[in-house]
Amino acid sequence: MKIRILKRFNDIHTKAQYYPGDVIDVTEERFAEINRNLPGFVEAIKPKRTKKTAK
Repeated sequence: MKIRILKRFNDIHTKAQYYPGDVIDVTEERFAEINRNLPGFVEAIKPKRTKKTAK
């Protein structure tokens, strides 16, 4: 799943620094862990729906 970073933080697992506006791929479990430990720092990005065109 894709998540958007809302506040700067350092990832304890990857040692990467993330900044507001960054979009990264994580598992749902990792998203839950980040959200639990740093509430309000990330948000899930819902997949965009595509319109099917009728022919």
